[in-house]
Amino acid sequence: MVLFTSFQAVSSQPKKKIFMGALALSYNGDEQGFQAAMEYATETVNNHSDILKDYELVVRYAETLGSPIYTVFGVFNFLRWPKNESMQILIGPAWSKNAGPAALACGAYRVVQISYGATSVALQKDQYYGKLFSNVPSTTSFNFARIAVIKHFGWKRVAILQEYDDQLYSSAVNDFQDLLGYFARDVSIITLEGYKKSSQEGVHPKAELERLQKVDARIIIGEFSIYRAAEIFCEAYRLGMYGPKYVWFLSATSTGAWIFSPETFKVQHKTLRCSYDEVVTAADGFITIANVDIRQDNKTTVSGLNASTYLTELRKRNGQALARTSYAFDSIWAAALMLDKTSNETRPENFVLGSDKFSNEYEKLLKEEEFEGLSVRLLFCYFVKEVLILKFFHHFVYGKVSNAWSQFWLKCSPEYQF
Repeated sequence: MVLFTSFQAVSSQPKKKIFMGALALSYNGDEQGFQAAMEYATETVNNHSDILKDYELVVRYAETLGSPIYTVFGVFNFLRWPKNESMQILIGPAWSKNAGPAALACGAYRVVQISYGATSVALQKDQYYGKLFSNVPSTTSFNFARIAVIKHFGWKRVAILQEYDDQLYSSAVNDFQDLLGYFARDVSIITLEGYKKSSQEGVHPKAELERLQKVDARIIIGEFSIYRAAEIFCEAYRLGMYGPKYVWFLSATSTGAWIFSPETFKVQHKTLRCSYDEVVTAADGFITIANVDIRQDNKTTVSGLNASTYLTELRKRNGQALARTSYAFDSIWAAALMLDKTSNETRPENFVLGSDKFSNEYEKLLKEEEFEGLSVRLLFCYFVKEVLILKFFHHFVYGKVSNAWSQFWLKCSPEYQF
């Protein structure tokens, strides 16, 4: 009896807690399911017998409201936790415009950050964002995919229409120009037109599109927001710059409800000089580069789940959860796997906020990390991950670029060819 009692006392020792902060964009009560995904991931980590056996992950959440100000406010609230509950990793946020300010705040305290949505090239190149990791393909990956398509079809002349005043689009354009010089020197940029966004009525990109038309631009790379896209295609319609002789490459952030939903179009573009049908006519056939929302092979991942079982369970918890929440799920697992590999000198229970010793080791381990995630096979040391190329509307094209030097696979619907 004495031995049995002693064994019970030892086996019931409480687990040591590891605290992490997570920034979520919870419109209408986590409408998209990112927080639900992170909660699910935390649960699977804590129930897994092979990692962090003596530990329990505790993740606390803050709402960004889509604002850099609220994002930074959330980070500083995390940093004010008691010493024995210090934030060891920051997860999120989803958008580049919020991830940058969060990274600046984290950098001051040497906190490593894993975003599940930051794609801006600027966040990768700036020395101030050295502690920021992202498990989502960056705009660099999109540019590699663009170049793969351009080379596949043998196009030699491309034009660029860029929205100013947005670091995301400017950095993507600069990166595309650099990569073109390395990987497609026989392709020339015939013109680069800048379009300044404005809230004023009647401001539209007529002059910029007229200049594109003047140099006979047919392959046009568009780096602009969802709100500018309708304006641009309206003007393209009015100038006759549409149809099978034109190809528009759009940023992944330029597509969405503005074109697929007449109801949304009416609300967002009340003063537009074109009808919904006219904009659709001009946009028909655009090409966009987008992330793979979730892996397509249904392979069992490090968490023990595959894409199908993950979505089934997640949607029991949140019926509106999106497939791309897989990136948020994988962010939690990336942090857990990294923490499991720390040395005896940097075990989580000894964590000191602001310590270079902990921060540098966490960063080193993340750069070495490689595992089968629900989004893709994650390798933080490489910036090119799998992306999709989709041609929208009446004729669909599917292609896949899995790395910078891969072949581009293409399947066209039989009734349509370029």
